Amino acid sequence: MATVDEIMKLPQGAIWLKADLHVHTSASRDISPKWAKHTPEDVVRIAIEKGLDIIAITDHNTASNCDAIQKAAQNTQLTVFPGVEISTPQGHVLAIFDIGTPSSKIEDLLIKLEIPRDQFASLDTATKFGIHDVCDFIEYESAVAIAAHIDSKRGFTKMIDVAAERKRAYEAPGLRGLEILDQSLRDKYQKGVSSGYTRRLACIQSSDCTSVDSKPHELDNMASRFSFLKMGQRSLSGLKLALIDPEMRVRLQTEDNPLPKDAIIGMWVTGGFLDGQQFRFNDNVTCLIGDTGSGKSVCLELIRFCLNQTATVPKIKQEIDSLIGQQLGSLGTVHILLRKDASYYLVERTWGDHPTPPSISRILNSKIEKIDEEIDIKLFFPIKAFSQSEIIEFAREPTVRLSLTDDLIDCTSEDSKIKELKLRLQENAAITQFQLGRKEKTLQELINFPTLIESRTQIDAFLSDPRIKQHQLWYKEKTGVGCQ
Repeated sequence: MATVDEIMKLPQGAIWLKADLHVHTSASRDISPKWAKHTPEDVVRIAIEKGLDIIAITDHNTASNCDAIQKAAQNTQLTVFPGVEISTPQGHVLAIFDIGTPSSKIEDLLIKLEIPRDQFASLDTATKFGIHDVCDFIEYESAVAIAAHIDSKRGFTKMIDVAAERKRAYEAPGLRGLEILDQSLRDKYQKGVSSGYTRRLACIQSSDCTSVDSKPHELDNMASRFSFLKMGQRSLSGLKLALIDPEMRVRLQTEDNPLPKDAIIGMWVTGGFLDGQQFRFNDNVTCLIGDTGSGKSVCLELIRFCLNQTATVPKIKQEIDSLIGQQLGSLGTVHILLRKDASYYLVERTWGDHPTPPSISRILNSKIEKIDEEIDIKLFFPIKAFSQSEIIEFAREPTVRLSLTDDLIDCTSEDSKIKELKLRLQENAAITQFQLGRKEKTLQELINFPTLIESRTQIDAFLSDPRIKQHQLWYKEKTGVGCQ
């Protein structure tokens, strides 16, 4: 299990993370009374229960809870961005700072925006600056500015009546994204198709810790709205990159979950030349790219070997067997950690003159439990994988291309029927063989049949003798038993 834990901790590149970038806590005075005395641990616990990977703490005009909640999230899978929701005369703006930023720095921003310290957290205070200037201040502090709930009554599209000022706010260089309630607005802003608003801005959805029916902020409404963000690292730079490329890196909650249902999580090798080598894969990896000799083919063929789905083209298979043999030696073993639906499994296979079948174990509650029943790994976790030389062979040989076409056609049902028919044919063959044996025995018996007929004729003639019949009548009278 230690190696499994090591694999899980290895970096895996850009992945999809569930994020709520607009979370209110007890520092916001309009939070529901039932949450007025919650603890930082409550915030972290609820976020994790909601399946969130990332939250941003954005209370009204204050950062007083940011430090404590960041501390409470340490040693958990939750990432907490400190921040603040700034009230302006033109609408609300979220300022999100990098992980670990102390609340004092966020408060310094509020001071620069001329919000007095004694009015921090006040719902009745606001900076005198408009959205354009506030976003510039936020950008200068190396933070991220997102216009909050732009299509609500406190969003800038509703609060700014003058079209020219509204457009100026929209064109603010420091504005990185828009928070929307109505998902149908995304194309309008993200693709820049609205008249007068041609700038393309990323659109996200966040909860504001409210639902459709609730007006005060409720902590358990966290993740009532959320976004999926594809980030290579959980940092402000990772967030900025997602907002720069929203078509590829931002998904809203009503869209299909971008996470694949099944994935190869990682792989490691014990024994042979690659003993101790570990691999961690991104959930969305579909291709291995690298220089000659970087190990692309080795990595791919180890996966195919372990999952018992190697090449079927004889020429290629011979090359691959030689390659695997060089890397694994006589008894090298490949271990693959995979996810199927929401469950995790460990598949292991050892190389040799006669490689063992793959063994499958279930990982449950940090324990590895071997599955004893026979499982066809090709059906349990099918993959389509092709090496570089295999692809070249497909291009070169028409007959090989036909095998590729056949392989891509799902013949599972037909194969099942063929197996059933073969079984029935075997049963019929056994019955036929038995009947042929009976036939042969009967034919042997029929060879002696003429002799038996002649013997019966002689016996019948003997029984027809008058003396014999007279004797039968005498015996009947004596014993009372008929004789035929």
